[in-house]
Amino acid sequence: MSKTEETIHAYNICALILAILYPRPLSAEEAFAKMENPGKDLRTRTADIEMLHAAGCNWKEISELLGVANPQSTIIKARKYRERKQKKDHHWQKRHQ
Repeated sequence: MSKTEETIHAYNICALILAILYPRPLSAEEAFAKMENPGKDLRTRTADIEMLHAAGCNWKEISELLGVANPQSTIIKARKYRERKQKKDHHWQKRHQ
């Protein structure tokens, strides 16, 4: 097996393992997409959690639907991250005006 074939084989194995071990069922396409851009899922998942909560789902239902162990914690972390990023961007803009 050539080096390129070994790399492709390892990449496919990683996607398979990710699909098997992920808390909710993943298709092969979702597993490969998650490997390409892992941060995108967190943004999408946070939006899904906020939407379901606004629609009246309780935290336990959201946890079961999305396979998130603690959806409240996910939302809090995402909000804190956004606040830190906005604060950092604001300070950067002040310095470079």
